Amino acid sequence: MFRISTAMFYNQNTTRMNDLQARLLKTTEHMSSGKRILTPQDDPVGAARALDIRQGKAMNTQFKENRAYARESLNLEEGTLTSVTSRIQSVQTLLVAAGDGAYSEDELRAISTEIKSMRDEMLGYANTRNSYGDYIFSGYQAKTQPFVQDPLGNVSYNGDNGQRFLRVDSARTIPVNDSGANVFTNIRGETPAKLTSTTNQLTASVAIKDQANWEAMQRTNPGNYYDVQFSGSSPNVSYTITHRDAGGTAISMTDPVTGNPVTSITGTYTGRENEPLVITQGGVEIVINGWLPDDPTQSQPQAQSMSITPGDPVSQDVFAILNEAIALLDSPLDGTPAAKTNLSLGLAASMNKMASALDRTLNVRGLTGSRLKELDALDTSGEDKNLQYTDAISKLEDLDYYTAISELMQNQTMLEAAQKVFLQTTNLSLFNIM
Repeated sequence: MFRISTAMFYNQNTTRMNDLQARLLKTTEHMSSGKRILTPQDDPVGAARALDIRQGKAMNTQFKENRAYARESLNLEEGTLTSVTSRIQSVQTLLVAAGDGAYSEDELRAISTEIKSMRDEMLGYANTRNSYGDYIFSGYQAKTQPFVQDPLGNVSYNGDNGQRFLRVDSARTIPVNDSGANVFTNIRGETPAKLTSTTNQLTASVAIKDQANWEAMQRTNPGNYYDVQFSGSSPNVSYTITHRDAGGTAISMTDPVTGNPVTSITGTYTGRENEPLVITQGGVEIVINGWLPDDPTQSQPQAQSMSITPGDPVSQDVFAILNEAIALLDSPLDGTPAAKTNLSLGLAASMNKMASALDRTLNVRGLTGSRLKELDALDTSGEDKNLQYTDAISKLEDLDYYTAISELMQNQTMLEAAQKVFLQTTNLSLFNIM
C-alpha cells in the first residue's frame, strides 16, 4: 500500500490546480490577442514558418518603397524630357522658317536670339535635380553638375555614362535614370555641305541617300568634292561632272545610265524650273537649279563652274549643334545665290542633326515610359503578394475562436472540478463521524 502524507496531498493538489489555472490563463491570453501563436513554444514549426513569411512580407514592403522612389525619379525624367522634346521641336520650326530665302539678316538674327533662349532652357533641363538634390542626368556622379557652359557658350559634360539601378522586385532591377551622355551627346549628323561657284545664278541642295555609302566615302576620301563645269546658255547647257578628292585627283564614279565606273559624267542641262540637274554618287544626292545666260560680251557662251563639298560625318552634343545654328544665323550675308545656298546647306545640316537629337530624346522617353509601365505591373503584383503573405500568416497565427472557447470552457470546468474535489477531500476526517 502506498501511503500519502498530508503535505504531499496538499502539494499535488496545489500543483494540479496551478497547472489548470495556467492553462485557463493561457487560453484567455490567446482569446484576448486573437492569436494562436504567442510564443514559439505554442507551435515551433508554425512559428518558424510565420517568421519566414513575415520576412518575405517585409521585403515586399521594401520593394514597394523602392518602386515609389523609382517612379518619382522616372516621372521627373519623363517630364523633363517632355520639355526638352518641346524645345527641340520649336528649334526645328525656327530653322525651317530661317530657310526662307526672303528673310533679312535682322530677321535671321532675331531667330538666332530665340534659339539662344531655347538653348539656355535646355541647358537648365539637362541640369535638373531631384528632391534629394541629385542631378538626374549625371550618371553615377549624382552630386556633380553634368553640363557646364563657359563664357563663350560652349558646353562640356562632366558626368559619366553610368545608370543607377534599383531592385524593385525579388527578381527585377531597373534603371532609375539615364546619363546625360546618352540623352544629349553623341548626336550623329554631318557637317554642312559647301558650295563654291563662279556664277551667281545657280543654287544647290545636298541630301544623304545612302548613310553607309556616304560614311565610307567620307572616311576614305575626307574633303572630297564634286566639280561641275558648265558651257552654254539655258536651255542648252553642256556639263561635265568630276568627283575629286581633297587634292584634286579624280575619284571613280558610277555612270547613271550604264552602271559602269567612269571618271566623269557628261550631259545637257536645261535650267528649267522643273528640270534640275541631279547627281547621285557616293551616297549623296546633289540637286542643282538655276538659269545660265550667255555673256553678251563673249563670242562664245561663257564657261561657268561650281564645286560642291558634301559634309563629313560628325557626332556632337545638342548644345554644340545649337551653337552652330546660332553662329550660322548671326553670320552676315552678301545676298548672292551662292551665299544663300550655303546658308540653306548649313541650316539643312542643323535640321538633320536636330532631327537626330529629337529621335534620341523620344527613344529615351519611350524607355522611361516602359519602365513606368513595368512599375505599375509590379505594384499590382506586389499588392497580390502582400495579400498572400497576410493570408498565410493569418492561417498560421490567427486563433480559431470556436476551438478556443471550447478549450476555455473545458479548462474552466476542470479547474472548478479540481477545486471542489480538493475541498471535499480536505474535509474528510474521523472527527466528522465520531
